[in-house]
Amino acid sequence: MVGWRQAHGRTWPHLPARPQSRPQSHPWQSMAGPAGQQEGRHGLLPGNPEERHAMKAAIIGGSLSGCMAAILLGRAGHDVTVYERSKSGLVGRGGGLTTSRKVLDEMKSRDLIDLDFPASPVDTLRMCKRTESAPYLGVNPLSAAIDMHCVHWGGLWRNLVQRVPSERYRRGRTLAAAENLGDGVRLVFEDGAVEDAGLVLFCDGYNSMGRLLLFPEVEPSYRGYLVWRGILPDCEVADHAPLADHPRYSYVSIKGSFVSFVIPSIEGSATPGQR
Repeated sequence: MVGWRQAHGRTWPHLPARPQSRPQSHPWQSMAGPAGQQEGRHGLLPGNPEERHAMKAAIIGGSLSGCMAAILLGRAGHDVTVYERSKSGLVGRGGGLTTSRKVLDEMKSRDLIDLDFPASPVDTLRMCKRTESAPYLGVNPLSAAIDMHCVHWGGLWRNLVQRVPSERYRRGRTLAAAENLGDGVRLVFEDGAVEDAGLVLFCDGYNSMGRLLLFPEVEPSYRGYLVWRGILPDCEVADHAPLADHPRYSYVSIKGSFVSFVIPSIEGSATPGQR
């Protein structure tokens, strides 16, 4: 049973005694080459922990932002561990993402993703509206010029997580409580394990444990609408012509809106019929 005590004006779980520290190891290196050849303008070398004032960092959540933070902190010489509550990989969380060419180029320059990472570039966004004469696909009264790249969520996560050393990515670890130690944070997990860290990053989504611990008075509130996302293989689409390769934003339809865009397959194919 977990007791509670007041610390620094906030209520924190009272946790077991601080565990003994372990020797630090820094297995991080760039996928672009061996460690020691990637200093560059981003400072990605593991380097000497003492010279770099290395911290022991814990990242709660092993999705996209958690992996990105882990990679950059690890290459900067910090002792990083990712704790992901899911026991299996996150690759099956189907969905697409859109971003700009500049963002993808920056991620490649930092070796967060492969140089040949698959993305579907688009330059036009079609605004569509259903009418009586076009009840299915609607009409396209307006188009906007954009510079956007569409990617597969699972493909992006795969690229990121392969850059996190497997021993630093702990699956099936659900955070139960945290305590402010003044000079760090103590974490306790549902399996009873206790870890201390000098830095904790909560990258665990909208229902974040960090938000709950720091701001217990704040609760999510329903905004009056739902968002659904999914992936349909384009080989199952009878007529590709109306969709072409341009994203479509359908408005004033089915009491909401509908956005569709083409992404590469999880295997990385951008060939029509295999996306």
